Amino acid sequence: MQAQHIIILVGIGVCFLLLTAFIERTIKRAIRRSYLAGKSAGIADSSVRIDALNAEIAMLARDRETLLLTIELKDLGIEHMKAQLSSGNTGSLTKADLQVLSDTAVTLGLAHKTWVHVKGTGPWCNRATTQLQQLNALVLRVLGEIRGANELSESQTDVGKAA
Repeated sequence: MQAQHIIILVGIGVCFLLLTAFIERTIKRAIRRSYLAGKSAGIADSSVRIDALNAEIAMLARDRETLLLTIELKDLGIEHMKAQLSSGNTGSLTKADLQVLSDTAVTLGLAHKTWVHVKGTGPWCNRATTQLQQLNALVLRVLGEIRGANELSESQTDVGKAA
């Protein structure tokens, strides 16, 4: 081999080494850029998600405040109704209200008597019977309250006359 061939081979070897180094640096730079781009995209995506979650938390907090106010109003209503019940002022039922209760009891009784004889209507028959019993219990309780209120007002009237 001649000297010129050796110089050319050494030059080609050095070029391959330099080319390998340059390609390696280029690949590392591309990987670093794509990593940073992916990382910044991930951070942006996470920021959007965090902002959406914060907005949802704020909305839920407003809804919670609304619900708490609603609960407070309902509690006040319950306390007011308890006070009315304890004072004996349960409201007034008119004769029309009592007539509606009576008519409903008659209708439920008729439904029970009809469904007893029709096959396949056992659940409806049982339901009518249960509702009829509940309605009768309600009527008895209402009548008891009305009679108790009437007796109380009559005794107060008698005390007023005696004085």
